[in-house]
Amino acid sequence: MNANTAHYYAWLLRPDVRKATKSEKTPNPAFEAWWLAKGRVEYPGYAALTEQQAAWLREPTGSITAPDLPTPLPVPRAMQLVLQYRPDVRRKYAANTAALAAWFYTAGLNEHLLLPLVDAQWVRLLDAPAGPTGSLPQGERREQGLDSAGRQPAAVPAGTVLMALAWHLLEADQRAALPLNEPAARLRFMSMFFSAVGRSAALQALLARRWHAWLQQEVEGHGPGIARWQQLGLTRPAWLGQPPAANAVLHTSKAPVSWRERPFGVNLYGFAFGELGIGEDVRMAVQACDAVGIPYRVVNVDPGAQLRQADRLLGSHVESAQDAAPYAFNLFCMPGFDMVGRVVMREGQQVLQGHYNIGWWPWELPVWPQRWKPAFDLVQEVWAATRFTEQMYRSATQRAVTWMPLPASVDRLETVSREELGLPRDAFVYLFVFDLNSWLTRKNPMAVIEAFQRAFPDKRPAVNVRQPRRAKTSPKPMLVLKTMNGREGHPVWDDFKARCAHDDRIVLLDRTLDRGQVLGLIDACDVYVSLHRAEGFGRTLAEAMLLGKPVVATDFSGNTDFLTQEVGFPVRWSRREVQAGDYLFIEPDDGAWWAQPDIGHAAQQMMAARLATQDSAFLAKLKEHAGSAFSPTLIGTRMRERLEEIWQATGVKAPVRAAADP
Repeated sequence: MNANTAHYYAWLLRPDVRKATKSEKTPNPAFEAWWLAKGRVEYPGYAALTEQQAAWLREPTGSITAPDLPTPLPVPRAMQLVLQYRPDVRRKYAANTAALAAWFYTAGLNEHLLLPLVDAQWVRLLDAPAGPTGSLPQGERREQGLDSAGRQPAAVPAGTVLMALAWHLLEADQRAALPLNEPAARLRFMSMFFSAVGRSAALQALLARRWHAWLQQEVEGHGPGIARWQQLGLTRPAWLGQPPAANAVLHTSKAPVSWRERPFGVNLYGFAFGELGIGEDVRMAVQACDAVGIPYRVVNVDPGAQLRQADRLLGSHVESAQDAAPYAFNLFCMPGFDMVGRVVMREGQQVLQGHYNIGWWPWELPVWPQRWKPAFDLVQEVWAATRFTEQMYRSATQRAVTWMPLPASVDRLETVSREELGLPRDAFVYLFVFDLNSWLTRKNPMAVIEAFQRAFPDKRPAVNVRQPRRAKTSPKPMLVLKTMNGREGHPVWDDFKARCAHDDRIVLLDRTLDRGQVLGLIDACDVYVSLHRAEGFGRTLAEAMLLGKPVVATDFSGNTDFLTQEVGFPVRWSRREVQAGDYLFIEPDDGAWWAQPDIGHAAQQMMAARLATQDSAFLAKLKEHAGSAFSPTLIGTRMRERLEEIWQATGVKAPVRAAADP
């Protein structure tokens, strides 16, 4: 993947920026400006600048004047672009243009990965003597009189433009206490300045080399061996004598010539700590590898600050990894879009080099977005978790496609009583668990509400009407909707909450639970319901079946592999086109569609599932079927067989039952 491709991916990943830069069709100059100033920070794997880009960013677009600057200071285009995307900086230094320039040179260059712009001309410009406020342009002079020890003070050099700019970043009272036209005050400021240099890669790059020599000179009249850095009260600066700093390269492992030179095993990339369904994908992949002895490393990927990352099951695996990706196979247990945006765009091409790359990519629709077809170029093979996604991938790419089911387990179940959940003990509970980050339109919880209310109309009388006492009847139905990541103030979410509140038989649990507690909630219910429009796999459905719960679900997409009429309650559906804005990355010309579940049939199936809870033979068959379909051992065996098949090309036999890495 080259820089142009990376730029294209950034354009795909950021529709908000496309809209802001009025670039809905193809990248344009405004989008390119965003990429140079900010996009490279978000996707640092491809932050390198070409010489042409660097020259364009160095070009002056204006100037800044201040009393302590010898001449107007040119404003490079880079400063202008960066400040467009830093309203926080503009607000802080609104009354001081010199401070704006100071922030750019001392902090902005580094924060926005623009240190490669620093050249000899910039260093010379900023090393020029400052004006009357900043220093004395004639160079050095001695203080009048002797110091408290009766010694002649050492000469104080003139401050530079760079120092004067840094001085502008001080608070007003600090600037008043350190007038730089007074040599003694200037010397005190230099102590602060050179201390800051040690903490700032930008200052190290911009500091003229003559200051390195000056700091190491012996100070006259202070005894032998006393260098200026000691006179200034500094510990010896580690950067003295070192070359100017540059923006760091993030990926540190050096790839071999070929993946065949690496040992047999898998590097499992995924949201190892993320409390979301695709986080469970990588955790279950570990369990499958453990079951059959596939060596592995876990490489944790940051899913974003908006998601809780408190599942520490794999903590020891991630933290003990000295070499992040030592094995031949990279297995990306995450959507292809996240592999691009959260791994490759952040780490760079080297994360793929020297590995056989496999995308175990979930996807929910029967078509792949046209604009995302280049993503297949990043992998040698795609693993499809279901026959549904296998068919989709075979239609979308010429890459090898292997059917590889996802394992599931309920081993981490924590028993939770209904009382602890705030639910009545005697109710018959239907449950649906979903994440708002997985798109409300796809999860379709409103259909679950409609089917529940059609199956069980609310025929209760008005509160003030006295009714005769009746004999005890069967448990009253209740619908529990467990979600997380609700967005307060969002109109769709607010409408959904209002709909739930209208029927007091509906309980909305909007909070994040630990993994074991989610399984405990499923175990505490009677029937699981999912009237989704599409599912790539359907992990919560699989977990409900493993716990012996009848499942009512749309008879479409990934769950059709394991939810059949013999062991579940599939719901009929009709085809519905995916509208603009219904789902991420889908454009009108993709021709995307999904299922619209039949609400009437769903209501019938919900009533049938209630009866099935009394059928012990059905429940036993359901549980046995699930135990086989989602077995980590059986799926781990399939994984190993496919990896060994690929490995045979090396002419080396894969290790037999090698112990998995701790």
